[in-house]
Amino acid sequence: MTTTEIESARKGVGGAGARQLAAAQRRLHGAASIGELLRQGCQAAAEWCGFSRALILAVEDDRLTAAQLGALPDPASDALRRRALADPIMLRPGSAESELIRGAEGGRGSGGQPASVLQEALDLEQLALGVVIPEENVLALLVLDRPAPAVEQAEHDAVALFACLIGSALERQFLRTRMQELSLELRHLTASAQAAMREALESPVALPVDYGTGPVFPSTYPVTQHVDQLRELLTPRELQIAARLVAGRSNREIAADLHLSPETVKGYVAKVLRKLGASNRVDAVSRYLRLSGSTDTT
Repeated sequence: MTTTEIESARKGVGGAGARQLAAAQRRLHGAASIGELLRQGCQAAAEWCGFSRALILAVEDDRLTAAQLGALPDPASDALRRRALADPIMLRPGSAESELIRGAEGGRGSGGQPASVLQEALDLEQLALGVVIPEENVLALLVLDRPAPAVEQAEHDAVALFACLIGSALERQFLRTRMQELSLELRHLTASAQAAMREALESPVALPVDYGTGPVFPSTYPVTQHVDQLRELLTPRELQIAARLVAGRSNREIAADLHLSPETVKGYVAKVLRKLGASNRVDAVSRYLRLSGSTDTT
């Protein structure tokens, strides 16, 4: 369902239901994290669609799992989450869930009324499903359940609409997170470029003379002991971290390069700043360049 189709379907809901749906959509778009968005999505879907229990299960290869879903405020829903977390549900070919995913991703369902693996695994009663599909592939399933009455077609349509709203909010959250990452990377790259330009402007100029080349203007810092000073100040691992700071890498990128956790990299960065006597990353880059010149410590 496209954004236009979502808006059209939302406008087709009248009265108080439309206002409640719009309020739920605003809450989902304002969620501070994906985890919070999923938790709010479960609660809002159950309330708006008229069900007593709700889950959002991630689709991972051939199984459904609650690994991405944190504790839910509703005890009945959280009990289902714990069961799914303890024993991920395998997707059987031809099951209701498999056919729903195939249909949403452009495949053709088998028709008929296939059995549900979720209903069997979680002892669900009156079950309704919706696909959470931010882009082209189904990311998760919205699972709603209640003891009675039986689910009517209009309610199935409402669940499908709400699942689309969750998918739209997730897409917005992914985009926001990526933009924040790109903004941080751009700031690091800009800081590194500025430090490199300052270093180039402050470096002594060498011109040819009778006996070789030498600085025209005296340097204000020692030249011959740069590498030794760096090796005395920093450990080999800290040298690797410092060199990547100069390259404008973020903590996340450094962690991926060196197979470390972001928290470990954060600790190393703090040590590098302290040992170089730097007040921030930009200052650290400038001091490192002064000591290393063009030396590659990676």
